[in-house]
Amino acid sequence: NGTITEKNIAMGQVLKEDATIFTVTNLDTVWVEAVIPAKELGQIKVGQKATISATAFEASTTGKVSYVGSVVGDQTLSAMARLVVSNAKGMWYPGLPVNLVVQSAAVNTPVVVASEAIQNVNETSSVFIKVGDQFEVRPVELGRTNGKFTEVIKGLLAGETYVSKNSFLMKAELGKSSVGHDD
Repeated sequence: NGTITEKNIAMGQVLKEDATIFTVTNLDTVWVEAVIPAKELGQIKVGQKATISATAFEASTTGKVSYVGSVVGDQTLSAMARLVVSNAKGMWYPGLPVNLVVQSAAVNTPVVVASEAIQNVNETSSVFIKVGDQFEVRPVELGRTNGKFTEVIKGLLAGETYVSKNSFLMKAELGKSSVGHDD
């Protein structure tokens, strides 16, 4: 079973006996090939689950990493990884550009904040927390991050309310209030 994905014949054409006339491909499963930068290779393992999203239309699915290349290219400083994706409905086309999010191993972290909540105040990583009806700046010691969320090792307790969106505006207001005015 398959789909003709390539035709190499024209009417009236003379063919040799070993010529490839048609290429028939079984598209029940397709591969997603991803370029993995060298600095991220330690985080990608065979068997990890991933979410694949089409960039050309609204569709997403899941797959598993089936192969991680063992050679890093001299020019690209990256290696190839491959994911196998079920294509029973025929919506995934070879060559289709996709976005890929690989799920990392689960890690138990008691306190995590949105990375955008972290501000550098007086050269110290800080978050703004709600105390009553006010907000105050709280220095924090940070741990691991995935870019979207960051672990807080010290300075914030689980359950404390913090400013996650537009915290840079609070930092700007803090800067204004610390500037002295001469009359």
